[in-house]
Amino acid sequence: MKLIFGGTGLVGSNFSNGIKLSSKDVNLLDYNDTLNCIKHHQPEIIIHSACKKLSSKLLYDNSADYFDENVQISLNIFKAAAVCNIKKLVVIASINAFLDENTLLLSDIYNHNIKKILSTEYYKQYSLKSNIIYLSNVFGPNYKDSRNGFIPLVIEKCYDAIINNTDIVLTGNKLHTRNFIYINDVVDAIELHINSDNDIILTTDKTYTLEYIANQVAKIMKFRGNIIWEGEFDDIKDKNINYSTQQLIKLNQTSIGDALANTIKWYLTSKSGIELT
Repeated sequence: MKLIFGGTGLVGSNFSNGIKLSSKDVNLLDYNDTLNCIKHHQPEIIIHSACKKLSSKLLYDNSADYFDENVQISLNIFKAAAVCNIKKLVVIASINAFLDENTLLLSDIYNHNIKKILSTEYYKQYSLKSNIIYLSNVFGPNYKDSRNGFIPLVIEKCYDAIINNTDIVLTGNKLHTRNFIYINDVVDAIELHINSDNDIILTTDKTYTLEYIANQVAKIMKFRGNIIWEGEFDDIKDKNINYSTQQLIKLNQTSIGDALANTIKWYLTSKSGIELT
């Protein structure tokens, strides 16, 4: 049996099977609550995709709180999983772990690096089998907060601009490039490699400028106004990361156009009950 922490988040909610738990079901910031939850469900496999208050604003403006809460969640899950002799712990992390430390994302870099340290040390002392699955920019249906990721933000801004007959104003450099991966492809890959002992990076072999993504969203949503770019959002031009020591799994199953259309269709249906025509 599979227990999924973060079961209502973007990653956890898209699994087709398993017991999906959210913060309403268990307080992962509390060790005893985490331990009792695992004892109660007695899973063979735990997928740790939980995070506390993940948003760009918290990450940049309240980085200490972001770091403290998310690291505490991981500490509690690893310790409780070891005590309960869990067969396998799968930990979801971000490729931000491989970024140069001289960026504004320092708290996120350390947050995901600590997951790897915990994986190594808990295996050495407790023989807890775990592996880390690093994701590039994930998007798709069931996201909870439009501030969590560029694509959800653009979709919401486009929707609001259509409703209010205004232009879209985006903060950032439109020429910055990112790698985007579709959640359905991500979940399929995790399921396929769930018993792997190796850490894995899930990515694609394509990158897109932020301008390209914004234009594609506008095209799919039939937005006719202007997209205005202003200011700087972060200091990362391109996420050029050295993957040489990692097992790299390239995802190319779903085209970026289809993935965006599916995400937009979900958003419109959940937002107002309307669908694209």
